[in-house]
Amino acid sequence: MQYFYTILIGVFLSFQAIGQGKMLLVGGGGEGSWSDEPYSWGIENATNKKVAIISYNSETQDLPDYFLELGAEAAVNFQIDTEEYANSAELEAAISEYDFFFFKGGDQSNYYETYKGTNFMNVIIAKYNEGGVLGGTSAGMAILSEVVFTAQNGSVFPDDGLINIESSRFVLENDFLDLKPGFILDTHFLERGRIFRLMAFMANWQFTQSESIAGIGVDDQTALCIDSDNQAEVHGTGGITVIKPSTFQFANNTFTSDSMESISLVDGQTINLNTFEITNGPSSSTTVTQDEEDGNYIVYLSGGDDIGDNLGFMDAFVNENNAEDDIILVSGNTSMANSIRSRLFTYGATSVDVLPTTENYNHEDSLYIRNRIRLSEKVLFVANDHEDLFEFLEGGPTGELLRSHLFRNEIITGFIGEDSRFAGPSFVTNHISDADASYRNRLDFEVGLGLLKTTAIMPNTIDGSTDEFYENTTSSIPYLMADNDLAFGIYINEGSFVRVGNVNGTNTISSSGDLSSFLVENKSSVFDFSSERNVTAYDNYLYQVLHDGSSTDLGTPIPTDDEAYELEEEPAVITNSKAFKDIQITTNYSNLIIQNPNMLDLEVQLIDLHGRLVLEQQFTGNLEIENQQVLSGFKLLVVMSQDQQNMFTRKLYFK
Repeated sequence: MQYFYTILIGVFLSFQAIGQGKMLLVGGGGEGSWSDEPYSWGIENATNKKVAIISYNSETQDLPDYFLELGAEAAVNFQIDTEEYANSAELEAAISEYDFFFFKGGDQSNYYETYKGTNFMNVIIAKYNEGGVLGGTSAGMAILSEVVFTAQNGSVFPDDGLINIESSRFVLENDFLDLKPGFILDTHFLERGRIFRLMAFMANWQFTQSESIAGIGVDDQTALCIDSDNQAEVHGTGGITVIKPSTFQFANNTFTSDSMESISLVDGQTINLNTFEITNGPSSSTTVTQDEEDGNYIVYLSGGDDIGDNLGFMDAFVNENNAEDDIILVSGNTSMANSIRSRLFTYGATSVDVLPTTENYNHEDSLYIRNRIRLSEKVLFVANDHEDLFEFLEGGPTGELLRSHLFRNEIITGFIGEDSRFAGPSFVTNHISDADASYRNRLDFEVGLGLLKTTAIMPNTIDGSTDEFYENTTSSIPYLMADNDLAFGIYINEGSFVRVGNVNGTNTISSSGDLSSFLVENKSSVFDFSSERNVTAYDNYLYQVLHDGSSTDLGTPIPTDDEAYELEEEPAVITNSKAFKDIQITTNYSNLIIQNPNMLDLEVQLIDLHGRLVLEQQFTGNLEIENQQVLSGFKLLVVMSQDQQNMFTRKLYFK
């Protein structure tokens, strides 16, 4: 294993070392009423209030007109698309008339490759050092820090750095502006799940340069105004995130860390970027209600829903403790449940009972499945609709037993994919059904199982097939932690899973799989929320990056005083009809025995819950039906005389 350690000398002071200028960092998105205040701030801090709008591409007159409406003396587009023009005396003379330089969005590789080392950049730097204003939005913001992601080999997606910290996509340079030493910037932050990308940028810089840097992420429709003393104020609908310089460890092209302290601020809040001191921040005091996970059981949580992403998860789940442990598989999707059940057998399981979350399994006469729950050491949840699942858990004796069973000593409970959310005390419900939920401040939350008592869980955080829901998935965890005073949050990704439970007397969380998982620890003393979006402000959340095999402590397990189970007995059924005198029906859930001592001519039918005839047979005397003849599940038993003059019915469960 390869390690890099950097002594962080002067990190806090280096940010103020160069220049007397101001900066306007805009995370992207279109201008509007939200941007009036920060853009006006830029104009007011420019000595002559003249704005040069810089772009590699041709631009409309919309942005110059907007600056003029806000009070600019002049606002002009400059299309600079060749190195020759960037070095020209003509451009140098023209651009020297401005004190506010604003870089449009686009492709930062064009800016880096065309402008680096040119006379144009020399003018920009000189103007900034004289007290000018330097601003940019989206790609135009990303180039304004000391360390710049140049995007020369294409974009970096949130999962790229988790797959390979040495990927050729990581092109980070510090030879462009160098106006704010010790920092790297990122844009469209929540919207595109880029907190994980920014962490990877910081790790890559340490890996390649042996130097630790801080990171600032700015959401779209959000701006950070930084004055000449590096006092910064947030404006807009979203927030900004500051990740302090951290130490990373590296092995097999991946990185881990247990020391990534972060700060998040929203509109109107301020921070000193020299010291990371919040000077006007969140106002609501908070104290974590429970600071440890103390359950005396084991919980497995997977990050993806596809069977192929859960092979390692199922192997680990089955072979935790003993592969021959009885398993209850709880599901709202029979087809998926049966597929998972088959896979569990391939990893050594010997007994797996499927429990559909339907009313039919929640009746008083569902004795068999309740006894199977009592005998089980493991429970696995997969493909459950949250409304159906919690209605089942609260709607009858089977559901109530199942819920209490999960909390018994040493029970092992697993959750696949989206079901992992249910393990915490609260969970988000509309993060997939409503792509704009967080952006519109309308995320919905429900009370969870509370199996993990002080931890919120988000599976499918980074989905390689879409980034449509990234703001929902990344914002839900900080929001739940603040709103519910939780100690922890967990982000899990496709192809990965975590185990939470006892290891040598301590509850630990360990990560396995292809992509890292992230543990967020709530060390914040205050919190606040954006009034426009589900964005959370806080003064200290500690991020830990866990890769395959790494772990960290969460608490101490506390055993509970469990009462011994008593199994329910299935009574023999003796018909009370005179026509069926002395007929006795018994079942052991596998075989059905009908004793017919009076040798009546009878017919038996078994009908499934969809009304389909499963078995039909006429007999005289006794009859035994083996479970091989009948598919598992509930069936309606019909016994009638062959002349169909008399009938008896009973609902039975077959294993």
